[in-house]
Amino acid sequence: MTVERESVVAKIVAYTIRTPGHLFPFVPILLELQKRGHNIQLLIPIFRGESPPTVPGVRVRVAQWTAAGLSGGVGLRNQGGAGGPTDSALFGRPLASILERSIAEERPDLLIIDPMLWGGMIVAESSGLPW
Repeated sequence: MTVERESVVAKIVAYTIRTPGHLFPFVPILLELQKRGHNIQLLIPIFRGESPPTVPGVRVRVAQWTAAGLSGGVGLRNQGGAGGPTDSALFGRPLASILERSIAEERPDLLIIDPMLWGGMIVAESSGLPW
């Protein structure tokens, strides 16, 4: 006996950074979801001047941003070392804003968020969308 299941197509925004260790684990999941009929958008923040990544088979939307206010230039270091609280505050807000804009423009049904983008996780949780 075959049971027919109703197909529900979802609009999904996946949000990660362009670093291969973050980007490439997303790809097989997104391709499979797309193969099953879902509308996928991969959202990637890039610094001004960086070339956008290409992911064959996946619609990529890039958002340029700057880390305004970093005294040491653009990087992941502050006076206390890599990844400290200063970096979290300076990077979190601009990266969160990118996702907020995407949610408003794309109106997705589901979010997939890189856990390293803590600002993105805060936006995802406050959006009320499943993530």
